[in-house]
This record gives sequence, structure tokens and C-alpha cells, in this order.
Amino acid sequence: MRTAPRSEPSRRTRQRDAGPALLFMLPAALFMAFVFFYPIGSVVWTSFQDPFTEEFAGLANYRALFNDSIFHAAVINNLKLFVVLPFLVVTSLLIAQVLHDQIRGWRIYRAIIFMPYVVPVVVAAMVFGQILQRYGLVNSMLEAVGLGGLAQNWLGDPKTAVWSLAGVVQWRELAFGVILFLARMTQLPVDLYDAARVDGANWLQRLRHVTVPQMATMIAFYTGIIVVALFNWVFNYVFVLTKGGPGTSTYVMEYYIYSRAFIYGDFGNAAALSTLMLAAILAFMVVFLTWLHRRGTL
Repeated sequence: MRTAPRSEPSRRTRQRDAGPALLFMLPAALFMAFVFFYPIGSVVWTSFQDPFTEEFAGLANYRALFNDSIFHAAVINNLKLFVVLPFLVVTSLLIAQVLHDQIRGWRIYRAIIFMPYVVPVVVAAMVFGQILQRYGLVNSMLEAVGLGGLAQNWLGDPKTAVWSLAGVVQWRELAFGVILFLARMTQLPVDLYDAARVDGANWLQRLRHVTVPQMATMIAFYTGIIVVALFNWVFNYVFVLTKGGPGTSTYVMEYYIYSRAFIYGDFGNAAALSTLMLAAILAFMVVFLTWLHRRGTL
């Protein structure tokens, strides 16, 4: 005897069943709102207060921020750090492709490449602080090979400090990109590479016409992550390596917020920049995700 198919629950039944579920979720939602939204709201409100009287000051903190030459230097230094973005993406993709081809000893190379990402940022910065000194390892090696004329005080010279900082950031973040791309490459159809080899495509042609199109989503994701990282995740490097110096040559916006708030006690100015950074990051993510969606990548 055939049984009648079970009917789907009605809309009213689903709404009735959703009530208890929402009730159980309410404490967690309130906790999350307190943890995330209360601090954000507090920072935004502080940005409109006088830092010393705590009275409403309108846009005074924002005007003071844009009139501050140190803030201008911090913005420029953050933009300079973006020079590592194309190098990170391209280098990560090339190394991942080499490892994906399973050259001899590729597992050892993979472990060596990923090792910098395991090292805490503070530890890596302290090590490079010693390596990049005037009499550090880099200059000693240059002198040993007869290139002593290229020796520099890499972190003590305003002309080279921010670029040395960028090099340290790239050294550590490269590992994440390689592992991310390599994980995606292991999921690509092998038939595509076999067909490309049959057609006579060389290594670079396979990379350009097979790997890159198949990796478009992952490349876009990694690019977005690095943009956000270069925008607001470099404080540890600056704090350990240079303290923003020499002068303001390595001041970045995160370090500007820290110094204004905890060294000079100007919480209004620090909150104003924090609010602007939050708005900029949110705007970037909206535009970036919209662009990915329109391209069909997301």
C-alpha cells in the first residue's frame, strides 16, 4: 500500500517554530552586538568629542587630523607599502606553480617557504631588526662579495627605511599566498594540463592560459586580503622595527593612532582616524565584492 507523500510544513508552522529558535539565539546575538558594535559606536562617538573636556566638538578632530603633516606622511607611507602587492601575487603564483609541478624535494621546499608564516610577527621583526642594522648580516654579506658600496643603514636611513619594512612584510606574507595558491592548484583538473602539453604549450603558456584563468577567484581573494593587511595590519612590524622613524619615514596610520592615543593622550584625533579607516575598509570591501560578483568570480 502506497503512503501519501509528506506535505511541506506551512508558512505559519515555520514561523511558529522559528520563534523559540530566535529566542535561544537572542543572548548570543546581544553578546555579539555588545562585543563588536558597542566598541565601534564608542570610537565613532569619541571622534566627535573634545579629547580633554569630552564635550561634543563636531568635526574639530577631523579638521585637526587633515591639517596634521604627520598624518599626511602616514597615508603616503601606507600607499608606498602597496608596492609589494603585485610582487606578492606574482611571486606566490610562480612559486606555487613550481611546487605544484612536484619538482625534486618539493615537500621540503614547501615546508621551508611556509616556515616564515609560522614565526610570530614580533619575532620576525626583531630578527630583521638585527639583520638590517648598519653592521648587520645584509651589509656583511654585501662586503664579503665585494659590494660594500651598496651597504646601507637600511632601517636608519629615511630613504630606505619604508622599503626595508616592505621587504620584511613581503617575506612573511609570501608564505600564505604560496600555500593558498598551492591548495587551489591541487583541485584543478589534470586533463587541462595534459591537453596543453599535447598542444605544445610550454611552462609559462600553461601558467598563463590554464592556471591563471582557473585561479581567478583565489587570486582575487588573496589580493583583497593583502590590500586589507597592508592597510591596517602592519603595526607590529613598525612598532618593533622602527617606532615610526627615522623621523616620520615609516609612520603608518595604525602607528599614528597608537601614538596619538597612548603617547600624546589625544583620543579624539586617534578615534577620528580609526573611524575613517573603518569607513575606508568597509567601502573597499563593498566595491571589491561587488566587482567580483559582476565578473561572476564570486
